[in-house]
Amino acid sequence: LGQYPLLTGSTCSVALVELSEQLAPDEPGMAFMPNFDHQALQLINLRNLNYYDNPYQPPVVSAHASMIAGILAGFDELAHCSSLGDFTYLGIVPDAAFDLYETNWFIYQRIFSPAAEPVENDVISISWGTQADDCITQWWQRGFDALVERDGCVIVAGCGNSAAHSTGINKPSMGYNIISVGTAASLGD
Repeated sequence: LGQYPLLTGSTCSVALVELSEQLAPDEPGMAFMPNFDHQALQLINLRNLNYYDNPYQPPVVSAHASMIAGILAGFDELAHCSSLGDFTYLGIVPDAAFDLYETNWFIYQRIFSPAAEPVENDVISISWGTQADDCITQWWQRGFDALVERDGCVIVAGCGNSAAHSTGINKPSMGYNIISVGTAASLGD
């Protein structure tokens, strides 16, 4: 941003589609929420929060969702790292408007519901995936591809190569309308 200081995402909207993390059996909750109390996320422009309201599984903070939200929307003028010293942290699009969706809610209410409202976000960020090949997974994979055509949005999804068991590109990032993003640990991996 030093070279392009006006590229802050102020004219775009982003949908964060977060998968609920598995909690311990004695910890009820749907862990898909970023930690909005974190210093770097206190200024996030959150427009909507969408999930199935379940009194037995209330929404709780997810470390993964917090990291993704920080990468995209984080801003901290007082950031510090022992190896870097003090610095200003700025996410990719800190001024964008954000809508947060729990994955199941998004799939059923924005993709498959006969009364699905159009997704009005410019970009949909999905940082989860699966290698499952069952009919349900194929169904929602086609739904994500069709969503792009129907609503004209861009979907960016992690390709799922962060674990040893991942041997290929995961769904939904393998879709023909999805921008797949991934990393490798080293040039030899």
